[in-house]
Amino acid sequence: MWRRVLFKLKDSRVLLVVGAVVVAYAASGIGGYFYSDLLHVNADAIVVAVYASWVQDVLFFSLVGIAVLAFTAPFRPDIATFDERIIAFYGSRSPKPLRDYAKEELKRYGGYSPYAERSWTISDYREDINAFKISANVKYNVKNIFDVEYYDNPKMSVRPDKFDIDVGVVGEVEWISVNDVGQLANGREAIDSERGWNGSIDLRIPPNGDVLLDCQYWIWAGAGVECGFTPQRVVEHFDMVVRNSTDGVPIKLGLTGGKIVDIRPGEVYKMAPEENATPNDRIFVLSLDVIEEPA
Repeated sequence: MWRRVLFKLKDSRVLLVVGAVVVAYAASGIGGYFYSDLLHVNADAIVVAVYASWVQDVLFFSLVGIAVLAFTAPFRPDIATFDERIIAFYGSRSPKPLRDYAKEELKRYGGYSPYAERSWTISDYREDINAFKISANVKYNVKNIFDVEYYDNPKMSVRPDKFDIDVGVVGEVEWISVNDVGQLANGREAIDSERGWNGSIDLRIPPNGDVLLDCQYWIWAGAGVECGFTPQRVVEHFDMVVRNSTDGVPIKLGLTGGKIVDIRPGEVYKMAPEENATPNDRIFVLSLDVIEEPA
């Protein structure tokens, strides 16, 4: 019962009631101090009767009020613990294994990203395969909104484009880290030209905490091939920039809706941010090509 009382103390309305009780006790003590002589001398005086009634009511409310506070105060999901929300949703009479299973499943939905950013740095162009060398980096600030540990094991994959000739090394996953702790056992891993690269991330966030998820890879990407990106969790604000770091190769960036943007060597283009993106969305859809300069 005391745990329920302490939980209810998070409610401002309950704090107001508790404050009133504290004032009542203080008034009782002050009254007893000033009328101590009268209480001893004349026990039949009206003031004594009033004081005794006052103290009686305060004590009664203290005992009964605590029980009422513990068992009848309205449930407030916004200040409830995670366990209390599960019980409120399923009911205390539901099977405990069901509630435990739901608890583990729902933990994964406590993680979201207030902010994320993705960048493409285009460093080279190969005319023989008509492809660009791209270094892709994505950073997620992942926050846990629950008061229990967040755990997820999200899958990550990189799919290379197909080429008519042997490209050699088609790309590498350079690092995956959570709060600067590396996730790749071998430091960096090659992207297979047929199977691509597949891995997973061990993502743990303390109660009400947050972490920085940082991933980077490079790959040869075919010119004119449309590509997009799907976030792995809800992201409130997602930025993306494209940098042309080639040695003299002007790039034509194709965007959704037929918009074309020219990015000259040394230039940076910042795409329109995506707001409230979800894992059901395909965002930052674009294609790259070479600007044909007049002879």
